Amino acid sequence: MYSKILTLFFLLVPFLLLPYQFDFTLKGEKFPLKILKGFFPSLFPEWKIEGEISPSITLQSKGEILRVKGEAKIHNLRISSEKKRLSIDAEKIMIKDIDIRREGKSCIMYFIIESPSCKISLIQIENLEISLRWDGKRVFLDYFKGEWGKGKIQIYGSFFTTASPTFDLSGKGRDVSLSQVFYTDRFEGKLNLDFKLRGKIKDPSTINGEATLEIREGELGKIPYLLDIFSLIFTGKPTRIALTSAEGEFDIRHGYAYTQNLRLWGKGVSVLAKGYIGWNRKVDLLISFYFTRELLRFTPLTEIVGLIIDNVGNALVRVRMTGTLNHPNYSILPLPVGEEIKDILEKLFNIK
Repeated sequence: MYSKILTLFFLLVPFLLLPYQFDFTLKGEKFPLKILKGFFPSLFPEWKIEGEISPSITLQSKGEILRVKGEAKIHNLRISSEKKRLSIDAEKIMIKDIDIRREGKSCIMYFIIESPSCKISLIQIENLEISLRWDGKRVFLDYFKGEWGKGKIQIYGSFFTTASPTFDLSGKGRDVSLSQVFYTDRFEGKLNLDFKLRGKIKDPSTINGEATLEIREGELGKIPYLLDIFSLIFTGKPTRIALTSAEGEFDIRHGYAYTQNLRLWGKGVSVLAKGYIGWNRKVDLLISFYFTRELLRFTPLTEIVGLIIDNVGNALVRVRMTGTLNHPNYSILPLPVGEEIKDILEKLFNIK
């Protein structure tokens, strides 16, 4: 009964703006999280919120000024939005250093969120810690850090909560396990990633920025698109290709990630990709494969499509990948007119 009365109180206070002065302390009582939609209606317009909150807070009111300070525990949190295709699930969350001030229609808030385990859509974050500030129009992400795929991640920046929201975010990941992130044992490796992104939240075509990646201790030869290409190149029994490392830089413009130096390599093989991949999943990449003669010594050359060989037995195959990531198309390209293989190997792979 007490919880229902408290819920009604929270729903009415923001709209009535009681013209009285009071100081009210609340500790321990559980009540539904859905009351937040009434307390801050502009912050949660499209979200379904489930769970319970146990606050230890002080509410102070003086005229149109309402202030909330303290901390709270959240149990069995579930936030979802079918329209945004996003969900947040956490069994336990601690909200610390809460400081919320509402005056008239304006609201300013600050708090720190901690959770031992939180799932954001398909992303599982352990030991999550977030520091947030909100001035009624803009959310400042002082830091978002935790463990993802047995590695460390950190994100910071800001985004607007207006009708046409924009964002400006930077972040990094260190030693993130690919097999843990993608829930597969087909490929693996430790990923290091740095990025800066900005644009409109609801329009991927406005996203601009940059990113760099590095993969070490990997097994990348079984990435689906590479398997497609290897099955196209090697008409007989495919040669075992061990790609263990990768690195690359991306220039992100208007929702497309452009690269001129995405490299993968392993013993006896190097791969260089140039082109773009879009948020709309469109792709156009020129992929060059360099194989040493040692790698190919047990493979009949007649079983390799598109092979171009230099005078010492090193080989080059050039493939263009177009279409979409869901439905890619592959075509093998000949040696460019007027160029020799030794010049291409030197230019692309520094092979002299």
